[in-house]
Amino acid sequence: MKVVLEQLAQPYLIRIVEENKETIDNKLKEVWKTKKDSITLKGFRKGSVPQDIAEKMLGFTGLYKEYIDELLSEAVILLGTEQSATIVDLQQVIPEKLDKDGIVMQAVVYLKPKVLSLDYSNVFVAENKAEVSDQDVLSRLSQLQTQYQTQSSVTDRGVLLGDTIVVTYVGSLNGVPFEGGKAVKQSLTLQEGMFIPGFGESILGMTTGEQKTFEVTFPEAYHVESLAGMVTSFDMMVHEIAVRKLPDLDDEFAKTCGHENLEELKTATLAELTTEVAKYNRSKYEDAICSELFTRAEIAPIPSSMVQKRLGQLLQQELNTYNLSQADYLKQRKIDKATFDRAYYSQALKDLKIQLILDYVAEKEELTSSEEERTAYVKEEAAKSGYTVQQVKKMATNEQIDAQIKLSKAYDYLLASALNVNSLLATV
Repeated sequence: MKVVLEQLAQPYLIRIVEENKETIDNKLKEVWKTKKDSITLKGFRKGSVPQDIAEKMLGFTGLYKEYIDELLSEAVILLGTEQSATIVDLQQVIPEKLDKDGIVMQAVVYLKPKVLSLDYSNVFVAENKAEVSDQDVLSRLSQLQTQYQTQSSVTDRGVLLGDTIVVTYVGSLNGVPFEGGKAVKQSLTLQEGMFIPGFGESILGMTTGEQKTFEVTFPEAYHVESLAGMVTSFDMMVHEIAVRKLPDLDDEFAKTCGHENLEELKTATLAELTTEVAKYNRSKYEDAICSELFTRAEIAPIPSSMVQKRLGQLLQQELNTYNLSQADYLKQRKIDKATFDRAYYSQALKDLKIQLILDYVAEKEELTSSEEERTAYVKEEAAKSGYTVQQVKKMATNEQIDAQIKLSKAYDYLLASALNVNSLLATV
C-alpha cells in the first residue's frame, strides 16, 4: 500500500492506494469468510448467498467495511512512521475506486500541528514555596472536629453568638413585606458579621418561643437598590436554640478518625498537608514554566476540530463535577452550548498549546515510557478514580497512557532544568 500526503492548508487530503490484487483478494476472502453465514437476501436461504451477488446487492463498501476501516488505520500508522505526520481527526472518506482490481480512496484529515521553534533551555522560575506550619496542622484538625460536632438543644438561656437557631421572620418596608425578607423555620448559625448590621444583634438574648419586632437600617451600599439605606422592621420568632459541641482534641477523638492516638493523627495530618502543598508548589512551577514557554514557542495553527474536541472534554469535566446532564447543566447556567464554547475557547486553546509544547520537549529529549511505568500509572489512576485496574485499561489505550506518562516526564525535565538554572543564578 502507498500513502501520499498532499500538502494543502488544513484540513489535508490524503490519498490511499492499494494496487496489489493478491493482497486485496486475500483480505476480501477473510472478510467474506466471517460474514457469509450471516447474510440474508431475498430469494436465498441465510448463509447461501453467493459472494458476487452479495457484492452487487450490498455494495463493496457495505460488504467489506472492515477491510476499508483496516486500510484507513494502516494509512494513519504509515503517515506517522514514514512522514512524521500525526492525524488527529479523520472527517470524510471519498472513494475513487473500490473493487478487486484496486482500491483508491481520499480522506479529509486534520494533522497535529507542529511546534515550529522552541528554545526551552535556561527557563527561570522564581522559587516561592508554600510551607506547612504548625498552625496549618491545627486548622486541619479543627476542621476535623467540626465534621464530628454535635448539637444539643438549649432552653434555659437566650441566644448567644455561635448558637444554631431555628427562626421564622417577616421583613417589612413601610408596613409592606419586601421580597427576600421572609423565612419560615429557617436554621441559621448566629455569627458575627454574617448579617446586615443590627439584625443579628437584635436576636441575641431571645429565648425559645419568644416573638419580637425590631428595626434594622440597611447599608447605603446594599446591593438591592430599593432597600439601600432604608429603615425596615422585622417580626421575629425563635423556635429552637441549639449549641454546637466540638469533640475534645484527644486520643479518643483520634481513634474516631481511625488513628491510635492524637500524636499519630497529628503526624498523619502533617503528612497529608505536606503532600497537598508539594502538589500545589509543583502546579505553580508548572504554570510559570508554561507561561514562559508560551512566549518562546512558535506553533503552527491549531485545527478547529482539535479545539472543538477539547471544548467537549472541558464540558464533560463540568458535567462530571456537578453530576448533571448537558441539558441540565446549560439550563442551570442559563447559557447555550455556543456560549459555553466562547467562554472556554481560550482555555481550550491554551491546553492544546501546553500539550504540543510538552510533546515537543518529550520528543526532543527522547522521553519514553516503560511497561513498569504504564502499570504504575494505571494503578494510580484506578486509585484516584475509584475504578478497577481492568476498567482503567479498557478506558485508556496504551498510546493514551504513554502520552500521559511522557507529558509528566516532560514537566519533570523542565522543572528540574528550571530549578537547576535557579541554583546556578544563586551562585553568581
